[in-house]
Amino acid sequence: MMRNASHGEWCGARTWPTQCPACSENVFFFSCNCGSRVFFDELGHPWPIHDCDTSWPRGLKRTTDEKGRISVELREGITVTSAPLDIEEGFRDQVAERPNNQDPEPIVAIEPDNDSSSKSVIGVLREINRHVSPLKFYERDNTAMAIAMLGPIGAQEMGRITIHAPSASGEQFESFTLWIPSALLSEPRIVCGITVSVIMESVEILGQGFAWFSDEFEVVG
Repeated sequence: MMRNASHGEWCGARTWPTQCPACSENVFFFSCNCGSRVFFDELGHPWPIHDCDTSWPRGLKRTTDEKGRISVELREGITVTSAPLDIEEGFRDQVAERPNNQDPEPIVAIEPDNDSSSKSVIGVLREINRHVSPLKFYERDNTAMAIAMLGPIGAQEMGRITIHAPSASGEQFESFTLWIPSALLSEPRIVCGITVSVIMESVEILGQGFAWFSDEFEVVG
């Protein structure tokens, strides 16, 4: 496999269909382990970057050259451009052959366990429930002790979301259903089909096992 290519399977490059969180157009999200995160209008040469007035976070450095090509600095030292990207040939072929209107099958539910380390996930938002009572969900009485047994989930108004994220192999999606503060889900642009980033942890619900919980959530783009 070509190791001198900018992006390819060797750097964990992945793509999947999603929606622009600003204009709701159908786009493709590209990410890799070296830090690139970008929306494309189409997959394959010349890999046209999706560009609308609000599709990029306003804090990013963005320039347009004399030929109209847009460059966006995702972070220091990592810049993407509307000029043709250096994509490893095998990865281009794999993307072209993959159906773009369906998630890879099967979708595997990833359950939390007693691992206390945090987990970072970028994927497509598939289900949103902005207001869910943890007490009703776990069939608990509304008492101070019951709330305390819920840990961080019992301390504030909560919602639940499901995210589908591509596995490292790209052959299937991993599904995560997690608790998240309702306040983080209040923006109108947070709808099913957009790509989001979460940092979550497995928390223990006394008497119930473990649950995914996140209070670090953002829309990608």
